[in-house]
Amino acid sequence: MPPLLFAKTISTEPALPEDMKQLMLNTHTWMQDSIRVGITYKNAFWQRNKTSGTIYSSAGPIQEFYDHSNSYNNLHALGGFISTNYSDNTKAERKTYIIKQLQIYYGDQALDYNSYEECAWRSEKHTTSASDKFLMPQTNNGHPLFKETYLNNRLFITGAETSAIFSGKMEGAITSAQFVFEKLKHIYNK
Repeated sequence: MPPLLFAKTISTEPALPEDMKQLMLNTHTWMQDSIRVGITYKNAFWQRNKTSGTIYSSAGPIQEFYDHSNSYNNLHALGGFISTNYSDNTKAERKTYIIKQLQIYYGDQALDYNSYEECAWRSEKHTTSASDKFLMPQTNNGHPLFKETYLNNRLFITGAETSAIFSGKMEGAITSAQFVFEKLKHIYNK
């Protein structure tokens, strides 16, 4: 659970130290502003055109897209992340802008898609909670206080945002879990 969401939704008895509560309230949730998009196609037309399906752009909604076809080459998709500047648009509006941008890259074949899916993390109640103020990306991610234990070694604040290594990414979450595992081994193997 991201520290900000924890701070806004969970109370402990006894209460956590004030410095930890403030830290959690001021820790950016890595994906909170992101919108992940996936578009499936009947075939991987971008491969036939000898393109990778990889897109990096600072113009239009698509920021980064990749070929997400499976290894059997029977399921085909393009997916990635779009600009947070489109967060206030509706899902239907975002879809229209994204398909139009893909049409610019790949021609009319981009219009013949099977499905469009997206996940706007700011709408996910179990993933994020709105901050009361703007937090720069990765603010306080990996802060040393996240390595402390609380409530007599019964509470560990851990996750992608708490790791000092690969903070905010899946590798960070794994590193954070490994850190807690080692800490638990030390506590209970005395």
